[in-house]
Amino acid sequence: MLKREDVEAKTRVPIAYQRMIDMLSKLSANLSELLRTVDRTIKGFKVVSEESLRREIKSCREIKDDIELIKGELIDYISKAAPALFAKEEWMRLLLKLSGISDKAIGIMYRMEQLLLNRWEIPKDVHSQLSRLSGNVVRILDECKLAITLIGINVDKSTEACKRVELIERQTDEVYRRANFLIIRCPASFREILLLKDIAEMLEEISDTVESVVDDIRVILINLT
Repeated sequence: MLKREDVEAKTRVPIAYQRMIDMLSKLSANLSELLRTVDRTIKGFKVVSEESLRREIKSCREIKDDIELIKGELIDYISKAAPALFAKEEWMRLLLKLSGISDKAIGIMYRMEQLLLNRWEIPKDVHSQLSRLSGNVVRILDECKLAITLIGINVDKSTEACKRVELIERQTDEVYRRANFLIIRCPASFREILLLKDIAEMLEEISDTVESVVDDIRVILINLT
């Protein structure tokens, strides 16, 4: 959520850029909602029902469809506005990286569904680390969303949000390593271990992707100042 101090030093950007910022902010807001569903599913796995999980997956698919619509609109817009845009490649990379996160989020949800359908339990210590991982992913996406929104408002505040993304990503790396070792050692079937490892790796990959996104944001900020 934007605070009053975030907009005190408003940056003036051309309309062409502000439209892209607005669309990317909307896309990242959808991603945050998507990952909140993932986080809620992981944390509440012990009590979730098959029916409620199917509803959540359906909701995730609808959010992904919205993301794909925004992606298509943005690609079309960038291609038409290309001659007047600075850092065109960074805008496009940022868009493709963010939109790709939705595929991993859906992948996590389907793996959670398989764990549930097979009546497989997640060991307590593994569940704790996966919950921490998913919580960190929600936090890192929220900071990324703020950094994008602030591109056209306050360069310094956007840069600060980028730094927080990097801090959370380092914390996430440590949680991922702990989760991975616990999964390997847990007394579970081979198929269950594979699913749990996939979930942990996808969460880590999302975190890595968001960290990569802030590099593109920084180049864009340089070109707009």
